[in-house]
Amino acid sequence: MGSLVFRIAGSGGGGGTCADGSWVTGKVGSYALEFGGTNEYVSLANPAGLELSEGTIAGWLKRGELDGRTTLISLGQAGSAANVNANWMLEIDANGTDDKLYMTVGNGTYYAYCKTDATIADTDWHHIAGSFTNNARDFVLYIDGVSQSLNPDVTTNAGAGGFTPGIAGTQEANLGVSVRTTAYKRFLTGKMDEVSIWSGCLSQANITSLAAGAKANAITASANIENNLLYYYKFDGNSNDTEGAANLTEVGGISYQTGLFADCVALDGSSDYLTDASTISAATKNDRSISLWFQYGGAQGYVCRLGYRGTIIIWVSSAGQIEAAYYDSSETSINPGYIYAGMSVGNWYHIVFTIDESDASTGAKLYVNGAQAGSSFGGATGFNNTSGNALSAIGAGVTDGGGTNVPVSGSIDDLAIWDRVLTSTEVLDIYTRGNSNNECLLSGSLTRPSLAAYYSFEEGAGNGTLTDRTGNGHTGTLTNMNTGSC
Repeated sequence: MGSLVFRIAGSGGGGGTCADGSWVTGKVGSYALEFGGTNEYVSLANPAGLELSEGTIAGWLKRGELDGRTTLISLGQAGSAANVNANWMLEIDANGTDDKLYMTVGNGTYYAYCKTDATIADTDWHHIAGSFTNNARDFVLYIDGVSQSLNPDVTTNAGAGGFTPGIAGTQEANLGVSVRTTAYKRFLTGKMDEVSIWSGCLSQANITSLAAGAKANAITASANIENNLLYYYKFDGNSNDTEGAANLTEVGGISYQTGLFADCVALDGSSDYLTDASTISAATKNDRSISLWFQYGGAQGYVCRLGYRGTIIIWVSSAGQIEAAYYDSSETSINPGYIYAGMSVGNWYHIVFTIDESDASTGAKLYVNGAQAGSSFGGATGFNNTSGNALSAIGAGVTDGGGTNVPVSGSIDDLAIWDRVLTSTEVLDIYTRGNSNNECLLSGSLTRPSLAAYYSFEEGAGNGTLTDRTGNGHTGTLTNMNTGSC
């Protein structure tokens, strides 16, 4: 295996090994650092302040060698070889053979990691980023601004419920080398620029901006709840999608009346419902979540059925029970085994249904009013994501022939669909803001990612430190590095 060299960059092109110093021309801005790979790295001050339970790591990287492991950045317990002791770590070719992008998180007892299907097997500049959530089950990795398919989605020694990342005790944080014992240090060969560490998960739009060359301190981070939001219906006098182009078609005597936040759609339980020809059902057949507010009208019916077989089904019984179901790969209806009982006519209820295809034991969850409706909800492995009629309906069911049936009586407000799994924290936040603060999904006290540390690499020759541009004091100290320039 060749040696690993890490160099951190700031603008333009440039490459190779510079004997006169570590500051070189980089990718963004004016300067860059290039690391030699044997013992060169940047040590970040106050590592305890970079401990994250949910976060995003991003930066520009230009590999100098293709035959060895490469660490972009890491935080964890000093001098440990175990994955459990890395709070977070972003690497390329972590197993030394595949040139894939890896992200690892841990809490001292448990670890979880994922890797991309795609490889970075060249010496060109690439923007790389990784996000992880506070259950250590939901990762998103990006290469050049594009969200990557993961294989595996997650490998962990924790149970299906996941764990909260974070490391107690003595920590260190480094650019260009992992926080491991000497035998596992994994120094980087190459160049780096514009490294940012965020508390919270950046949106696809934010990552796209960074990959286009935007400075981290110049973008406005999207609220976490906006991440991977596909469709959003406020029902304020119409059934238009405010996020995309999946406007719904009104059927029957649809009317709009005063709802929880502004207007809502009122359904008579006889002939009123909303349909979508294909867009929604086609885009909600993998990991996904749906959130809505429902005012119970006292009769049974479908709150929604997105596709005849294969997507999301939420049903209300005449006894005031909420049920959720989906179809497996053999087109068998799966009701994971728990319902919410006891609705009262005229009352509003917040309903969320999430499906995590990677979780074979508890991957399907029903939440009502911010709490999971029972603990016996089942797995989602084998979810049918290919067949079934394309028609979707809100406020009614869908028949095998493409028609609709069993319209529901009541009102629906603030309906949203994501192509990811909402965390229990996010579900509770939506409910609390709506119930206590009268805030719809995208208004009010939204939680947005914040910069924990940011390095622009604009210091240049003669400087032995990297400035943390956030003012949070995580200054980087060049270690075993020549402070000259090329």
